[in-house]
Amino acid sequence: MTTLLITSLLLIVALLFSLASYKNLFYQIKRTQNEVLARQAHWIAEGGIECGFSKVKQENNLNNILNVNYFNSDCNNSNVSVDVNVVDTGKYQLSAISNINPAFKNIRKNIVAGSNRSSGTIKATSDLIIDSDGGNSDMYPDPGIKNGSDYECVLLRYAGTVKIIGTFANKGLHYAYPPYDGFYTGDAGSYPNCLGNYQSTVVDSMITASNKPSVFGDDYIKDIVFDPFLIHSVLKEKNGKKVLEINLQ
Repeated sequence: MTTLLITSLLLIVALLFSLASYKNLFYQIKRTQNEVLARQAHWIAEGGIECGFSKVKQENNLNNILNVNYFNSDCNNSNVSVDVNVVDTGKYQLSAISNINPAFKNIRKNIVAGSNRSSGTIKATSDLIIDSDGGNSDMYPDPGIKNGSDYECVLLRYAGTVKIIGTFANKGLHYAYPPYDGFYTGDAGSYPNCLGNYQSTVVDSMITASNKPSVFGDDYIKDIVFDPFLIHSVLKEKNGKKVLEINLQ
């Protein structure tokens, strides 16, 4: 009886130690699984950011990226959701949210999509003189970013001095001269326009490094980092043949 009692006590003690060890081991397993899920959520979100960035870089019309369904076809799925918000002209914040229950990750990164391929009918990295020879020069702007129902039009993107001799007029958006195919849709009364301060007419004035006269509206944007000779290529199919279309942005 004494032997059986001692043996039973030893087995009970061993069982208690085994249960304690099992509990600790179970905790370590769960922690490891959570770490794995957390890293999976992180890299899925990073993948969403990369997908969104690539899609934005390939977009010819940056106004399209503000569409709420823009990333649905290529980047969004049951595990990740990609979105974009405007930070400033040509600057955007991409956000990717991944959700692998119970892991959750939200990554935000700012990107520049406007500097190298930004809006502007005229782009100049050097000093620019526009001489109308005493008359008028009319120009139709790039629509730029959509703000409400109208656009923050951009006529000229410059890095140095801009001198206007004569009259240089931003004629605004016109249905007869669309910035790209399919820009104008719907009835004539619903055609978009440039916002008031984004459509200016300049007469005999000049922008210097330290002074931009008020006559130059917001359709004149200073940008010292853009490259007007960036080559953008798109592979298209026309008449059953693959065609490489190369444009200067």
